[in-house]
Amino acid sequence: MFPYQHLVTASLDCGDEAEILRLIFSTHDVEITGRNLRALLLAVQDFAVKWVRTIPERYRQVEEDTDHGVIWRMTVQEAGEQP
Repeated sequence: MFPYQHLVTASLDCGDEAEILRLIFSTHDVEITGRNLRALLLAVQDFAVKWVRTIPERYRQVEEDTDHGVIWRMTVQEAGEQP
């Protein structure tokens, strides 16, 4: 949906309960909220990510007990649009 050629920056903010991965493209801003997202950030930097998706709510409790990366929420906004 968003080609790597349009990727401007990628950053990871780590909090106590969640991490936020921000991907800024030339036309859209993508915010991914979850846990253990560092591996995803590194894969984005290597242009190795084909797709991402959120984990279904029914599996969230199972994944919280592991060290795997888990995406709880994704938001996409047009660049410059206020939330």
